[in-house]
Amino acid sequence: MPGGSGACSSSRPDDSRGRQSGEHGLRAAAGVTALLAALVLAASSHATPVGLGMREYRFSLYRPSVHAGRVVFNMTNFGEDKHNLRLTGPHGYRSSVSPEVEPFGGRVRFAVNLRRAGTYRLVCLEPGHLAKGMKATLRVARRHS
Repeated sequence: MPGGSGACSSSRPDDSRGRQSGEHGLRAAAGVTALLAALVLAASSHATPVGLGMREYRFSLYRPSVHAGRVVFNMTNFGEDKHNLRLTGPHGYRSSVSPEVEPFGGRVRFAVNLRRAGTYRLVCLEPGHLAKGMKATLRVARRHS
């Protein structure tokens, strides 16, 4: 069976090269993954957290003013109804509507990018909630250079 052993011996160097290039590829992929994770952390670390308590028919804003930039609302629903959030602001700014926050302790993180200084209005768009006064004001200051 010399032919069989020759086939095994000739495939062995190819296998080791394949393993080496495979290991190199894995290391490169791990490096790219680590870089992307660092970039995501760096981008999210510049966000300003704002606590927002929700209950029937009011918001409790734990920070009345922020600097322009990325803002993350950490919303907690202490009420019995579902609630959501939309922001309106300078020059016709309108955020998307947040996901619904479930009653009795539901929590949602909602990120927005508030680029302009000015006054922003926070409202709940659940039927009848805004009419009953479920709104708040957030002041956004220009970011210092």
